[in-house]
Amino acid sequence: MFSEKFKNLSNKELFEIIENKDKYQVLAVETAKLEIQSRNLTQKEINEIKSEIEKDKRKKIENQKNEIIVKKNINEFINIFNPISYNKFSTEKILNFIIVIYGIIAMYLFYDKFYFLKFLFIDSFKKWDWTIILYLFPFIILPTSLIFLWKKKKIGWILFVIYLTFSLINFIGYLYISFLERKYRLPFQDKLTNISPKIYITFTLIFIGATLYTMSSSKIREIFNISKETMWKTIVITSIIYVISIYLIFMI
Repeated sequence: MFSEKFKNLSNKELFEIIENKDKYQVLAVETAKLEIQSRNLTQKEINEIKSEIEKDKRKKIENQKNEIIVKKNINEFINIFNPISYNKFSTEKILNFIIVIYGIIAMYLFYDKFYFLKFLFIDSFKKWDWTIILYLFPFIILPTSLIFLWKKKKIGWILFVIYLTFSLINFIGYLYISFLERKYRLPFQDKLTNISPKIYITFTLIFIGATLYTMSSSKIREIFNISKETMWKTIVITSIIYVISIYLIFMI
């Protein structure tokens, strides 16, 4: 029954039948062995075939592992927004939610400032001073920090908290400016057609402050192995450097 059919199979296919004998009938396995014997293969040829089969097995196992990882990541992403999932407000979920939200913010920043960034890098690169570096800071640090946050790296937490501290001080400055009697024009004022700048700034401050508070919680810090000392050093040093930078800008 099998002899004629097996004559058309390759050496590798026959060895695969023999190697996986539990998946085939006893007669099929015995026929495969007889067919291999009839081909008078050298030991070198047999070793090469077995090596190729073993390589295919390892590749299959690796693909299965990657498939499991991809499915797990997709399920984790979906569960972030699943209102009935178990342990809805777990630390991992909160962290993933923050990464997704700030990822959207990062993409919007690049979209909104794309032409200006293009102008900076193409038309006025030679005219740069250190204030431009300060302007570009959030465009660089936010996406970088999110990548490392997703990978659960310590540097990701540090960079993200630096960004949050930077943004918080920035909007505190905007809030101060909005209360001054002299009319200073805020950089985002043209976009606020139906909302008061003070309300927008206050809401943003609450949003950033809540994120910083969450990232500073012990459960989040445990994921990244961040001590309380490291947390305060990151926040305080960033605050001092940024305040000094702003002071120098207005003094020049």
